Amino acid sequence: VLVLFFMFDSFGLREALLSLIVGTIIPIFISLIGYHRERLLVIPSLREFRTAFDVLLLNFGKWALLDDLVMNAGKNIHPFIIKFLAGTEAVALFAFAQNLVAYAAALFPIRDVLTPIFPRVADQPEQMVSKINRATKYATLIYILTALGAAVGAPVLAYLFFPKYVLALPIFYILLVALPWLGFRSVALPVLYALR
Repeated sequence: VLVLFFMFDSFGLREALLSLIVGTIIPIFISLIGYHRERLLVIPSLREFRTAFDVLLLNFGKWALLDDLVMNAGKNIHPFIIKFLAGTEAVALFAFAQNLVAYAAALFPIRDVLTPIFPRVADQPEQMVSKINRATKYATLIYILTALGAAVGAPVLAYLFFPKYVLALPIFYILLVALPWLGFRSVALPVLYALR
């Protein structure tokens, strides 16, 4: 698609967006044709869709799904609210601060480690409670230490490599307060999935 636009020597923002959309739609369309021919593509009825939705929502970690939905929605709407209230430069400062916190949180992917562990002991209540308590205690401690390390290391990183974003440090410190809560949340979500 891009080659066609370059051949006609008219490549701009509109053509770039159009090529992105067309470049995404073409493989999906080709895949759907192949699935339809092999009878792998089945369009469910409204009743089947509702039943599947009810089973998914009511039986398979509804609170964890709701938590992920709310967190992702909040994360995606923050820049628009900030732009509306404070302007474009504030969005850049907030994005920088938010990315610093995300990188600090990604140092210890506790949720990814715990997700396969809790379902193994879900039918043993005493062991499950013990693992939840221990995991919550250590995860919260790890994220408190990570927050302290990030509080010390982020200003150095900002002054050395990103001096334009030094103004984002107060926002970073406000966002950093939520990092210890991630210790509890990273244990609670795998537990909710395990106990569905």
